[in-house]
Amino acid sequence: MQVGDTYRDNSQTYIWSRCPICLSERGVRKRSYIQVPQSLCPECNYLKSKREMTGLWDFKKAQI
Repeated sequence: MQVGDTYRDNSQTYIWSRCPICLSERGVRKRSYIQVPQSLCPECNYLKSKREMTGLWDFKKAQI
């Protein structure tokens, strides 16, 4: 499949997407009519959120 192609599975529409960080490709459920075919994979999303939350807690500790 090409990035941006859509397909249906179990009455749901999916779009073939590429993770901008690790460049892995996978199907992502399409939630709107206009959707960019780039979405973070679960592993990259977890690492990104962990990094951001650690920075947030470090900032909060510095204020106390």
